[in-house]
Amino acid sequence: MEIFDFTLKKSRLAGMLLAIFLAAVCSVAASASYPLVRNYTRSAYHGGTQNWDIKQDSYGRMLFANNSGMLIYDSKNWTLCPIGNYTSVRSLMVDESTSRIYAGGSEEFGYYHNDPDRGCFVYKSLMPTLPKRNRHFTEVWNIHKSGKYIWFQSDFNLLRFDGSKSISIPYKYKITTSALIRGRLYIASKEGGICQLNGKTFTSVPGGEHVKGMRVCALLPYQKGNILIVTEFCGVFIFDGATVRPFEMDIDPFLKANQVFCAATNERELVFGTVNNGIIIKDITNGSNTFVNMSTGLQNNTVLSIDFDRMDNIWLGLDNGIDYVLYNSPVSTIFGTSNIYGAGYASMLLGNTLLLGTNRGLYATAYPLSAAAEPAKPSSLLKSQVWSIDTLGNDVLVSSDRGLYQLRGSEVRQISGIPGTWAVVPLHRHPDMALASTYESFYLLRRVGGQWTMANRVTGYNEAGGRIIEDEFGNIWISHWMKGIYKLHPNASFTKFDKVELYNHTKGFPTDRNNTLYKIDGELAFSTEGGFFRYNPHTDKMVPNEKLNSIFGEHTSVRLYQSPAKDVWGVSGQYICAAFYNATGTYNVDSITYKPLLDKLIVGFEHFNFISPRKLIVTNEDGFYAIDVDRDHRVSWKSKLFVSNIFATNPDSLIYTAGGALHNNVFDLPYDLNSLRFEFICPEFREEGAVLYSYYLENYDTGWSAYTTANSKEYTQLHEGTYTLHIRSFNRYDDSRSEYSFTFRIAPPWYRSTWAITFYILFIISSTYFLFIYVRGKARKSALMVAKRKEEEMREYKRQTEEESLRRENEISRLKSTQLEHDVRHKSQELSNATMNVMRKNEILIDISNQINKLQESGDTISKTSAKQLMKIQKLIKENISHDDDWHKFAQNFDVVYENYLKRLAERFPQLNINDQRLCAYLKMGLSSKEIAPLLNMSYRSVEMARYRLRKKMELSREVNLVDFLQRL
Repeated sequence: MEIFDFTLKKSRLAGMLLAIFLAAVCSVAASASYPLVRNYTRSAYHGGTQNWDIKQDSYGRMLFANNSGMLIYDSKNWTLCPIGNYTSVRSLMVDESTSRIYAGGSEEFGYYHNDPDRGCFVYKSLMPTLPKRNRHFTEVWNIHKSGKYIWFQSDFNLLRFDGSKSISIPYKYKITTSALIRGRLYIASKEGGICQLNGKTFTSVPGGEHVKGMRVCALLPYQKGNILIVTEFCGVFIFDGATVRPFEMDIDPFLKANQVFCAATNERELVFGTVNNGIIIKDITNGSNTFVNMSTGLQNNTVLSIDFDRMDNIWLGLDNGIDYVLYNSPVSTIFGTSNIYGAGYASMLLGNTLLLGTNRGLYATAYPLSAAAEPAKPSSLLKSQVWSIDTLGNDVLVSSDRGLYQLRGSEVRQISGIPGTWAVVPLHRHPDMALASTYESFYLLRRVGGQWTMANRVTGYNEAGGRIIEDEFGNIWISHWMKGIYKLHPNASFTKFDKVELYNHTKGFPTDRNNTLYKIDGELAFSTEGGFFRYNPHTDKMVPNEKLNSIFGEHTSVRLYQSPAKDVWGVSGQYICAAFYNATGTYNVDSITYKPLLDKLIVGFEHFNFISPRKLIVTNEDGFYAIDVDRDHRVSWKSKLFVSNIFATNPDSLIYTAGGALHNNVFDLPYDLNSLRFEFICPEFREEGAVLYSYYLENYDTGWSAYTTANSKEYTQLHEGTYTLHIRSFNRYDDSRSEYSFTFRIAPPWYRSTWAITFYILFIISSTYFLFIYVRGKARKSALMVAKRKEEEMREYKRQTEEESLRRENEISRLKSTQLEHDVRHKSQELSNATMNVMRKNEILIDISNQINKLQESGDTISKTSAKQLMKIQKLIKENISHDDDWHKFAQNFDVVYENYLKRLAERFPQLNINDQRLCAYLKMGLSSKEIAPLLNMSYRSVEMARYRLRKKMELSREVNLVDFLQRL
């Protein structure tokens, strides 16, 4: 706290001494159990420590005036909204007519509203509406609405806002609290007592002087038009319109000892929040009291604000944290939520003593429990895991992990020889005998001189122990979780089971597993995966139990517990119900009220202890629940399902929060915000994760989604159009269902907008018109062009005809040229062949001439006639080589092939003789000197000399190559 810190600390010191003295006195007639409490720490809500005021809006969300701003909690998410000057928020008021949340803080007042442009709650300060001279008013502690005015109560002023401007109405004393009760605004001060505002004037109420000198911390409406005046240390007073007098209650010592700081009422209960010891709840209808403090589950004992929600449960704003008290429930705890005794497994009421068996041991406490600020502290009797507590006549046997114990008073004695024990069943035909089901087998117990002892081990059945029941014929029935149900018949001496029968699917059960047995209305009842069955002794088989099946319907594997009033409670892993027996012999089935128990029950080991026909104690993992069936816990209000927030995911930004303005109930969005994440909620504060959601986006999804605890759904890249998000909620806590739809419209992109489409249409029309004009003009031009084109085509045709004629002529010329080339190649081939023939002929003739020369020179005797003939032959050879008649033909062919080469050669070089021309021709043909020599009938050297003389005649310089020159000529 900030302003009252010093006052509170000082008063705490004074109050603590008185609290210690009155601790024993505070055990007034009160509720003997404590309501469940849910805690919300700073790390959960991400705000400041202290919480000064609490309100609930029309959506069911809880609002808290916190040191860091206004906190909004929808049962899933916390949202912090700072005030204008970023100081503490001290007070809140929800104006549903304008959807505004008025807030007051340090030197600040104004309201939160939903900004359609920003899509979230924003704060608007009303400081500018107040004259500057009145703007120093410290803290605003309370806000009220009366008619058209909003009233803000500060330490020394009342600020009145009429919708446009504000005025300040000063008071001469420090105002400690204010309240608007039945249309009248009251204030309280230590110096001035209780006053009523009339216009702009404060008038003391009759008898108001009785509380002068006292710090009044709350004014509450009460029955018959009265007003309760709650003081800090002096108790409660009542104003009946005529006077003020003390309002005496049995809780006055507690109130005076613990410094009351705040109070609230729902016209049925009064709740007082203290600085030192949490809250006390006074039930006006029956006078009972309930304490809630750190010992029973609160985070701390300093309570700064209180408010009833629409479920009639109680929210507490603490000095550090927020707590939720589940007061409006038939379920409470024996020791509060701060249990230190372990998980509960069994309980039994013996006279005025309540025995409690837990995983830590056996405890005993007086009963009825003494209702006080501090829970009872049971005494420990045994340190061991306790499985069951059974009575055998006036004796109590405790089955535990360490063995079997007999309890007498506060004395616990172990029965020797018996191992860890599940349960003990009395043998009704033998009052001094009992059967113990242990971890190993069965043991027979006998009572001798008031003490139970182990008589012998009973053989014949070696399966694991379990739930056992004796029937009217003395048979022992025991369930086996995998095999079925066994019926055991003991021999006369109880030393063994002489007959063991197994009842499974062959005997009528649907399956062999998960079959359990109970006694309902004195008869055996069997719970299976296929419903309930009973034993038919005539057929020795199991047959359906129509009565139980009609009560519990389709639920299977249900464990049963019957109260003395014939009420039947059924429990399974996912189901709990109470079937209340009525005078007509039928049952009223309640499968909703007690569903919150399911998450805390130890499945398979739960125990229902019926203290009275309508009150019971139920074991759970946190200890023991107390259930008062007759407690009035009706809730008329149901949470509303709604879309709490909408985020644009690209980029990530909040664009809508619940209460935002909609145009014709449709939320309009531009196309660039077509990727969205919807958060929806149906507030349920009593149990976390109790609400399941299913959703379906019309015009997008094909059907409803499966139910899940997730309360958000994201859609990306939605096309333009109108969509409706349908949401369903299912509250597993109370079986309520809701449905909500949210319609939104995504505008098309600018290029597909109505204006764009209009532009496109106009553009197309105008384009079509201009295109028509253009085409018509083009058509006219085309007609002229066609005429010109025809003329050009005729000219082109004529030209093409001429070209074709020319082409044909060229083709003929080409063919002739081809033929000519063919002839030239033929001539060239003939020329080459002729040259080669001459070369071969000359070579042969030269060779023959050489052979004749050798013959002549050999000196051999040759006749003159032969010598003469040889000389004649030599002459003929030389004439043939030198005067070859083929030269003329060769020259003709050569000029054909080489385009009159010899003729051009003779014209250019007339000084060349025949041999020179022949040498040039052979060089033109690419023949070497060696190849030319035979053709010219000379030696190689002579050819070289001839080439040299040829260069001289042609007057060629040394740099010019003769062959290249002749080739280019």
